[in-house]
Amino acid sequence: MAKPDIILAWYRRLIAQKFDGSRHRQYPGRPPVSSEVEALVVRMARENSGWGYDRIVGALANLGHHVSDQTVGNILRCHGIAPAPKAGGNGQPGVTRLIRRPSFAERATEEAANGV
Repeated sequence: MAKPDIILAWYRRLIAQKFDGSRHRQYPGRPPVSSEVEALVVRMARENSGWGYDRIVGALANLGHHVSDQTVGNILRCHGIAPAPKAGGNGQPGVTRLIRRPSFAERATEEAANGV
């Protein structure tokens, strides 16, 4: 027959094993991005300066690597690469910004005066 001291010792050992945290030693959160994917992101951003985060994410997905645009932004920020400039389409300046340029306005008035 087991004595009460032995049963209490077993119980203490059981509780100590249960709450020692050995099963939960992994760090919480998503696993880090592999160095291969990080190098691909940096390479794509440097070779294609007009690409935004979403376009890089799409190119990576075509290669079989699935990361979010936020992850791409974090990687580029860590490497000191600025995001692609906001463009209204194909990277060309918008019509209203083009018309507001002094050189465009001068050329347009000269052509109108010359009858071209």
